[in-house]
Order: sequence, then structure tokens, then C-alpha cells
Amino acid sequence: MQLNLGDLSWEAVERLVVALAREVDQAREARRYGRPGQQQHGIDVGAFFDGKPTTVYQAKRYEKFTARDLRNAVSTFVQGTRPLNAGRLVLVTTADVADTRIEDELAAQRATLPDLRIDLWGREQLSDMLVDRPDLVRRFFGEETMRIFCRPLGTRSASSAAAGEAKAYAERLAAHLGSQLPETVSLDLLIARTGEAIASRTLADWMTAGEHASIRAASGAGKSHLLARLALDLEGRGWLPILVKASFYEGHLDELLDETIAPFTSISASQLAEAARRERSPLTLLVDALNECPVGHRPRLNQQLNAWVARESATLVSTSTDQEDWQAPTAAQLVLQAPSVEQRSALKRVYGADAADDRLDVFTTPFELALASQLAQELPEGAG
Repeated sequence: MQLNLGDLSWEAVERLVVALAREVDQAREARRYGRPGQQQHGIDVGAFFDGKPTTVYQAKRYEKFTARDLRNAVSTFVQGTRPLNAGRLVLVTTADVADTRIEDELAAQRATLPDLRIDLWGREQLSDMLVDRPDLVRRFFGEETMRIFCRPLGTRSASSAAAGEAKAYAERLAAHLGSQLPETVSLDLLIARTGEAIASRTLADWMTAGEHASIRAASGAGKSHLLARLALDLEGRGWLPILVKASFYEGHLDELLDETIAPFTSISASQLAEAARRERSPLTLLVDALNECPVGHRPRLNQQLNAWVARESATLVSTSTDQEDWQAPTAAQLVLQAPSVEQRSALKRVYGADAADDRLDVFTTPFELALASQLAQELPEGAG
């Protein structure tokens, strides 16, 4: 369900953007830029943060938004004076933006302007941001719309209860992962931007809240195991992880997240995120195998992931076989390397085989080695 944003006046759209800058982006201060009739240099709202560059917002009350509209909006800003020394430009439109041509243009603009973070909020993204903010929906759309659109207010837990449930969730998730994961063999990850190699066992220490990462490797390379181990390691360091499989996505990210955490908690993913912010625990969304998301759903998943992590102040880590499945302007690209000779021997031992068993040399990926090592134990001695 989405809000009918086209019913808002242009002035109401700008005021809504100011409110979202404060509540979603958590700006210290946000206000409209200038007044009607003044030269605005391609922006409508400015937001200011402690320790971060200014963000500016361009609000467009459109019935239809195209790739050309996006290109013109960015051009208007960058060819002007670029006021407020902004490091981020958010294009906000009341229209739908689920279009591959818009996504391609957005990617092209980001590549052309690496010093400027460019985000796009359309009708779907704005609706996702507002569904858990009944006060804003009531203010801009009325009481009746709020009651229909927003989750029932009575389902929200008290702050203390939600905080306690968040801690219990983390403990239950860690217990589950700990019981499922075999001994971990640390593999190597190559940071594409710098060429630096890090051990996968140190990935949780390498991560920084707010800095997204995308992990790429071939099928069977151990991405799913790595992500599950990362969730366990992060929980042990005080993070609040949500681990989800992209293959289960059917068009609604919030529903998928709620279903994913349901075995470990009675509260929603949004309430879990609220508790994390309140307790100052870094929140991370770990999305496994983006390449397994149905092709037709990928643009929508990409939009909803970006909207969710922005709304909930979460750090996103994804895995995929394809570098292009999900892109964020600031995401570090990590490439999981094939196991070395020593790592192959360790994998054989972990899964019960003799490290010197040369029958396993034909298997290349960690998944193949793990499976073959377990099967090798069932073969009669001397069998090849």
C-alpha cells in the first residue's frame, strides 16, 4: 500500500521533506531554502548534521518522473552555485520511480559525480518511510489515512520492553547461528578500492557503522557461511544483526524482514531498529545472495534496501555473484578469494577428511570441498 502523494500541494511536499530530513535522516537542523521567487539553485531544503556534510533536497511534485527529469534535476544543481557546500543531493518526487531507465541514469550520474552522493526518493520510498510514522501521516494526510495506512499504534511496545526484546532477539539469533555453523576456516577478502587483503575472521573488526559493504564471489565460494559467521561475530561485539536471504523477497522488504526475525522475537524489524537506536547499538542488515532474488524484483529490492537502511540508520552488507546486483555510492567492494593450499587443507580437516587426501584435489570451492570431505569418510579405503 502506498500513499497518494500527488494530493499534496508543492508547499506541503517541501514541508514533508523538511520533516523527513529531521526524522529519517536525523538532521540536527532542517529548513526550506529561500522563499518563492528567489533563485534557489536547484534545491528546496537544506539539512545540517553534526560531523557530516550538509544534505540538500530537491522536491518535485510530478505525476510522472523520467530519466530525463532526473538528469535535468542533477544538472540544475551541479551547474549552479551548489549552495550550502552540500555533500549529498536527495531528489524527492511524488511520482513512482520504479523504472530501469531511471536506475541506469541514477547510476550514471553517481559515476560522473563521485564527490556528490545522490539519492532518489519516489512515491514508494516515501511511503516506506512514513508507514511507521503515524504522526507525520496524520499531519499531512489526515486522521483517516493514518488509521488505514499506518500499523496500529497499539502494536508498538513500550520503550523498555522493546529494548529488552531486542537484547533477547540478539541472544536467540546468536544461539541459533552458533548451533548451525561448523568450525570456521578464515578465507581472504580483497578490498577492490585499495587492493588490501583482510582475513574473513577479522571482517567484524574491520567494519564501521554506516559504511556499507558488498561481498562478491563465485557460487560455492562460501559467501553464505561468511555472512552467517559475520552476523555471529557482530552480535558478540554489540551490533544488532538481521540476516536475510534475497531469494525469499517477493516485493515487500518490511514483510520479509518481519518474517525473518519472527523465530527469534515478537516485535517487528522497525521496532527492533528503534530499540537499536535507543540503545546506541549499531544495526546491520546482512542480505545474502542478491543474485538469487527474482530478476523482476531486483530494481524494487534495490530501492527498498536503500530506503530501509537510510530510514533505520543501518549498515548494509550484501553478498552476490554479480557486482551490479546492488550498488551504493559509498559501499566498499570486497572480493572473496579462492582458498589457498593451507586453507584447503584446513577445510578438509574441518569436514572430517584427511588433509593429504589427494582425491579431493579436483574440487575447487569451499562448498565442493566441504561436501566431498564429508562423502570421502563414507568411501571404502582405497576407493577413488
